[in-house]
Amino acid sequence: MIVPAKGSGGLIFMLIFVAIMLAYVPATRWFFLFSIPIGVVIALILSYWHKRKPIEEKENKKPLGL
Repeated sequence: MIVPAKGSGGLIFMLIFVAIMLAYVPATRWFFLFSIPIGVVIALILSYWHKRKPIEEKENKKPLGL
């Protein structure tokens, strides 16, 4: 099954797909219920970490060592 996922059409398709899975497959409800808060907590931790220790870009004038 090939689904074109360009633009907002792909987002709408995935939202409908997730809604159908949550409605008809009971196991996905528990997975969704626990995975969303865990993902939010991890995102907050990473956001805090990168605010405290920003990534420093190192400019390499000779990337091949020539």
